[in-house]
Order: sequence, then C-alpha cells, then structure tokens
Amino acid sequence: MEAGFHYRHSGHWVATSLELPEWGEPVPRGEPEIVIESRNPVPHVPAGPDSYDRARDVLAFSQAGAGQWTVEKGTRIAITPDSTATSQELRLFTLGSAWGALGYQRGWSMWHGSAVSVGDRTAFFCGESGHGKSTMAAAMARRGHRLVADDLSRVEPETGTIWPSASRLKLWNSALGALGWAQDALQRDHFEDDRYHLPMTEAASRDLPLPIGGIFVLVWGDEVRLERLRGSVAVSALSEAVMYRKAFLELMGRLSGHVVGCARIAAQVPVWRLTRPRDFGQIDTICSATEEAMQTR
Repeated sequence: MEAGFHYRHSGHWVATSLELPEWGEPVPRGEPEIVIESRNPVPHVPAGPDSYDRARDVLAFSQAGAGQWTVEKGTRIAITPDSTATSQELRLFTLGSAWGALGYQRGWSMWHGSAVSVGDRTAFFCGESGHGKSTMAAAMARRGHRLVADDLSRVEPETGTIWPSASRLKLWNSALGALGWAQDALQRDHFEDDRYHLPMTEAASRDLPLPIGGIFVLVWGDEVRLERLRGSVAVSALSEAVMYRKAFLELMGRLSGHVVGCARIAAQVPVWRLTRPRDFGQIDTICSATEEAMQTR
C-alpha cells in the first residue's frame, strides 16, 4: 500500500500508509529513511510468540484480532492487519511495540516515560505502570511547561538528550477532573473506557533533541519526598524504570546495551526518587518540588 503520510520523528523522515495523529500533523514529503506499510487485511490473526531472526535482523510479533507486525533492519515496519482491527488498534501497536523494536534495531535507546520542558531543560518521569507518569506531565503542563514525551521516546546517552515525541497525553478521567480539564470533547481511549486522549497545544518542537535536566523515578508513599540517587543505585533504578519491552531487548541481545546507556545518562543527569501520596490535593506541592530539583546541576 502506498505511503500517503510523511512525518519527521526522532530525527528521521518517516513515510507511512497509516495516518498517525499521535505524531501531530503530517509534514511535506521528504526522502524517507523509515517506511511503515499496511498490507491487505487477513481474517483471524492468531496470537503468537515474538520471534527474532538475528541473521536478517527481522523481529515479528502478533496480537490476536489486531494483526501481525514485522520489523526489518531498522528501516521498515510491515503491518498485516486482522480484518476486524480498527485504526486505533493498529496505531497502538505500531507506535508502541513496533516502533520500539525498530529503534532497538537502529541502536537507539528507547525509554518508556513522560517528559516536559522546565526552562531550557527536560524533566523526565518514569516508573512502573500506574505510577502516574502522564499525570505528572499533565500537572506540569498545567503550570506552563511544554509537553516533550509521553509513553515512548528516543534518548541519546552520549549527549544526555531526548527527542520530543508527543503532542497528546493519555489521562484517566479522575486525573482530568482533578487538573481542571473536561473529558466531554476528548477522544476516549480504545482499550480503556475511563481514559482519554488530551491534545496539548504547547508541545515541544520535534526538530532537535532537548537536554535532560532531571530524571524522576515515581513511587507511591505517605508523603512528598525527593531522594537523590547516585552510582549503581541510580543506574539500577533508572534502567528498570525506563525499560520498554524487556523481551525484545533479550531476544535481540541488547539488554546490556540498555543498561550501559542508562549508566551514561545517569553520569550526566541527576536521578531522583520522587515519592508522593495518591492525593491530587498535593499535586502543586509535588510539582513545586520537581521544579526546585530541576535547578540542580
């Protein structure tokens, strides 16, 4: 299928037959370095194990009822959709698992988390699923900080920088209400009825990577507390908190490279453990503590 949409993402030109509104508006046609193609749908795509052909550098995975994805040599993502799959399902796995695998093939460090600009540097929020990464980014955006990333991004360990990658946030209805946004006009998440996609008008330009000024590993606790992590403790906490699709890293023999990349960034950027209660009434206190920590060099 012909690639009808063009995007500039993670420092590269991408041509795709699948429109990707999560990446913002398409750009004028460029010379594509990466191609995403959707093939003719087939009925009843079954679930199957992830596979990796090391000699050909080809990774494949499937999602029952959604489709099969083949990621080739860091240059191509081929999608064979299930005939019942929606465009939202195809985008979810293309921009998540498939894009992550392509980044690994290209030797990129792919980090899972959310980020905002604070002054001339970026605050990166990471942690286990359900620990409020997107909520922290939204709360900071409400205070005037631009959105940089949500979910999956390419970082540069050598320079301690991150490529902006998002123009919207996925937020639970409870977070939207607490932060003063109404969900009435928002797109509902395809898989989770009480989650919504919030477009952000103040998002960072994707033309250049931005310096990371602070990394915040999120945990729940009884009080707001910031603890600076150092040395091997910082590297261990960071590598676990930002890791995306560990099974892919293991299949491709890139797990040690992931840890090395985290160590390089932890040597340049302060890493904090940010403990806070599940209390939206303290969100401004938490944001203020984050902004103060971002002044640390």
